[in-house]
Parts: sequence; structure tokens; C-alpha cells
Amino acid sequence: MSRLLAVPLVLAVVASLDAATTPASRPNHSVAPSAESIKFARDLFTVLNEIAEVYVRPVERADLVRAAVAGLYEVVRQPVPPRLLAEIDQASTQLELMSILTRAHGNLAAAEELSGNQALIVSLRAVARALDPHTMLLPEEESRRARGELGVGLVFAPSVGNGPLTIRDVIPGSPAQRAGLRPGDVITEIEGRPVNAASAAVLRQDFDDARGAQRFSLTVRRGPSVRTAVLTCEPFDPEWIAGVNRRFDNTWNWYLDERRRIAYVRFGSLEPGVAYQLRTVLLRLKPEGLSGVILDLRWCPGGSLQEAANIARLFVPDGPIAKAQYRNKNALADPFQPSADNALADVPLLALVSGQTTGGGELIAAALQDNQRAIIFGERTFGKGTIQTILPNLPIPELQLKVTSGSFIRGNGKPLHRFPESKPSDDWGVRPDPGCEMPLSPELNRKLKEWYQLHTLRPGSSLEPLPLDDPENDPQRQAALRKFRQTLGAGGPTSRKP
Repeated sequence: MSRLLAVPLVLAVVASLDAATTPASRPNHSVAPSAESIKFARDLFTVLNEIAEVYVRPVERADLVRAAVAGLYEVVRQPVPPRLLAEIDQASTQLELMSILTRAHGNLAAAEELSGNQALIVSLRAVARALDPHTMLLPEEESRRARGELGVGLVFAPSVGNGPLTIRDVIPGSPAQRAGLRPGDVITEIEGRPVNAASAAVLRQDFDDARGAQRFSLTVRRGPSVRTAVLTCEPFDPEWIAGVNRRFDNTWNWYLDERRRIAYVRFGSLEPGVAYQLRTVLLRLKPEGLSGVILDLRWCPGGSLQEAANIARLFVPDGPIAKAQYRNKNALADPFQPSADNALADVPLLALVSGQTTGGGELIAAALQDNQRAIIFGERTFGKGTIQTILPNLPIPELQLKVTSGSFIRGNGKPLHRFPESKPSDDWGVRPDPGCEMPLSPELNRKLKEWYQLHTLRPGSSLEPLPLDDPENDPQRQAALRKFRQTLGAGGPTSRKP
């Protein structure tokens, strides 16, 4: 069914739902459905139709309904009635499936865990889990991280009861980062008043909405220590790339080797605007005698595939980047058009990768390797070659659903995705170049990831010592730097040939 036909069909189904769910039409169910249950079924089935239209492989709507119903019963810790499962298997129309959703919600509507929008959220999470690990429901703060104006740059963990508030994430470059706040910190007081449910709600709203010079005094607990932080709500640009260390004014020093003018850039999530930030930094360094750049993709979690291609295009203006395929398009196509921007096409590169380099980070590394634009150093990457699409216009506006909608392969035609049956000898992911493989133990890898987060969030004015103040604590980066120096001295193939 085409997307254009799906919407009218849903409207037609909704229009007839009330009649179809009256006691006369279903004699085994004597209680008429509530308006809340009908709305739940209507909203959920609209999203299920969208999923069925865009998902990477064909999926039956009955299977989606089964997953949604299972999620409802799971959250209230009850088994799904066998009769309900049998009805799903026997349903032959979308109207029958919507009627089943209506009754399932009605059976459990009194449960506190499914009050308000929670029933829809629980169902969509269950459907996402049933599809694949990369299809997921994103909370509002996750989908808004790239918008720039985020109040003070804090993301809170879900609160329990009347507080306190625990910080789940701090956006680099934000007022919260400059104030030295970290994930795991606990806000116990606001302006000297203990945090409770009401004040926490006000705080969240103020942090989201404040656009002036509104200031907050917070009491923050970190382990056994307690401190006061003063934050000013103001617009800021999230930092999606990081350098070697922060200067006193909180800006980055980008040179890992000052004398040889070798720069270092570490990537976080590939949000819209990363390529612009990277280009701006490197064009500022180039007149200073920039001799090469180390691109650290080791903990890059991916993100926007288009933004990953934009980054690759900074260094590979006209070579192949990747080929994409969607379920409704049989032919593989390279959707990433050549660029006329050659300003960075001759900058020598080394890309650091690891088993936690995934998705868009792998696309960047693969494009650089396939076009002989960079040394690839470190460990084999994760092997994620799927494409996710954000479904617009969910019934809950503050949420977004990310659905696996396609796949991509390397520009050289080799597969990038690692399937469950894939062997180590198969082609997947991005391997380091010959002689450039340097594995790390899982424990050191975990420590380095934590250390780099602390390093990124430490304010420029802070004198707190951190492990990465000693560069030897990252032996992989130091080995990559030595390799890069040798290659630059030998005139190796890390810059684009004329």
C-alpha cells in the first residue's frame, strides 16, 4: 500500500470503529469501549501504518499489533490472554486489528502504568524492540539536542517521586558545561529550596523556555561532596567536536603536535552542523601551516547519515562515498552528490577507529579509506550499515520514533553491515590499514571513553587534574600520532593526489 493510500484507509477505519466495537457486533464483549481506548487504538494504528510503509523489510501489521499488545500486558505484569493472540492471528482486516487494540487497552486502562500517554509510549517501545536494535523511541531531549538553544544544556534522568533531579547528560559548550556540571550529579536545591515535584517541573520548564539572563542557583551533590552552581539561561551552540584541551576561555586548543602543526578532532554524535563546525575549525588552522589532522572516530555513535556524508565530502569532494538502498527502491544509488568545495581536499588525514565506531562514523572512515584519503588506525569498527528515518507527526509531539528504513554499502561496493551470521573473515565494518591495527583491552577502552567525557566537560577555567592531561594515558592515540609523523615525513598517501 502506498503512503498516499494509507492515510485515507486509516481515516475510514477510524470512522467505522465505534460501530464495529459495539456490543451488537462483538457479542463476547458486553462493555462498549471508552473514548480513551478508541483514541489509543486510532493513534497507535496510524503509527503502525507508517512503520509498515517505511520499514526496511516487509512487516505484517498483525505482527506489529501483537508486539504492541504484548508490551501493554508486560508492563502491568500480566500474561497476554491466549484468546486475544488467537484473534490477532485470525484478523483479516485493519478494522479487526484496531478493534483488538481497543479492547486490549480497555482491559488494562485502570493500570497506573498505562495512564495518559503511557499506553502509547509502552506500545511503541515494544514494537521498536520487536523490529531491530536500531529502531527506537526517542524522548524529547534526545531529538532536540541539535537545536542550539537548550536553556542551560542539561538533560535530566527520569525523576522518581518528589525528587531530587539527577543529571543524565551535559551538552558540551553549554552554560551547564562551563559551570562544571557532569552526568550523575544530583540537584538537591533550587535557589536554596529543596527540590520537590513542583519545583522540578518549574525548573525543567524554565530551563527549556528561558532565553534571557535568568539565573539559577543550584545545590549539587556529587558523591560525598556538595557544591553550589550558578547557571544563566542563554542561547549557545552545542559542541559536536572536541580538540586536545580547553583554553581558559573554554575554547579548544586543536593541536596535538604544536611544532609539527598536527591537529586533532574528536567526534561525538553526528548532529546537523558538525561538518560546518569541522570546516570552520580547519580553515582557521590551515593558514597557520596545518600539516595534517587526526580524526578521532573511536566513540562516534553515528547520527545523521547525511551529516556523515557532508564530513566525508570535505575531504573527498568527488569520489564515491556510499550507496544506499531502500525497500521500495531496488537499485543501489549514491545519494551523496559531489561537492565543489575543495578547500580541504589536500589536507593529510589519519582516522582513529574502534569497535565503538558505528553507523555514520563508519561511513566517514570507509569513504576516506576507499578514496585513499586517510590512514585508518586502531581497531575494526562495529559494522552497522542500516539507515534510520525519523517518523514525523507522532501523536505525542514531544517524542520521535526512529525506524530502520534502509541500508548502505561502502563506495567500493563492499558490505559494511555485520549480520548475526557474519564471520570475522567476512567483509563488514572498516578494518585498519595493514600495520595500523592496535587493539586495546575492553577495560582500557571503557576507561578512555569515560576519561574523554570528563576531559570534554571540564571547564577551561578549571584546574582539576584529569587522566588525559598526560597524553601517554591514551597509548592508541600516541601510537597513531607517531605513525602519522612518520608518514608525513615520508610524504605518504594521506592527501588527495592531483
